[in-house]
Amino acid sequence: MTLFGWDASDYDVDRGLTADRIRDARAAGIDFMTYKGTEQSRDGTFHSQYYGVMLTAAKDAGIPFLGMYVVVHSDVSTADQVATAIDYADKHTPWWRDYDGFFWQIDLERWPTDDVPPHIGVDVGRELEERTGKVAVMYASRGQYGDDDLGDFPRWNADYPYRVAEDFKAAYARAGGDSGPGWTRYGKPAETPRIWQFTDSAIIGR
Repeated sequence: MTLFGWDASDYDVDRGLTADRIRDARAAGIDFMTYKGTEQSRDGTFHSQYYGVMLTAAKDAGIPFLGMYVVVHSDVSTADQVATAIDYADKHTPWWRDYDGFFWQIDLERWPTDDVPPHIGVDVGRELEERTGKVAVMYASRGQYGDDDLGDFPRWNADYPYRVAEDFKAAYARAGGDSGPGWTRYGKPAETPRIWQFTDSAIIGR
């Protein structure tokens, strides 16, 4: 069974994301949503402005699986990045500990100023799971981490075959659907992604 989700951040608020649109998205078939929470690097710590408002709106809309994504970086200890994420979630979504469908999204990316090695994401994910009892999902695209050890986390692969602004279900079909290229096995151990992020241009809700 294919479930559809939405990966969001304050950037989406700037483009018109509201609680009403989240309710519309749920009605249209969105079953999970994540929202950026924290990003801690050598240059400082970012805290999302709208994380709490929007993820709570998603809970109130009845979306069953909800997550906070944590952008990981080098040169900051695992303990610090984990503590920052948990503290932020406690302050802005205090319901998360008792919400059965809550999970952590580890955002592992290679940046121009920080070529983040895979073990950073793996270490943060493992500690978050150990400290909270909540599952972590590893957002690490095949294009950046295709041959790397990504642990035993469910994989989240960003792979955009094209960019056309259209309804998210039509976009999935255009990208190849359940047989699309984003479902290719990768990493060590080689596994099929559990989530394929197939476009950044989909229309979700109105």
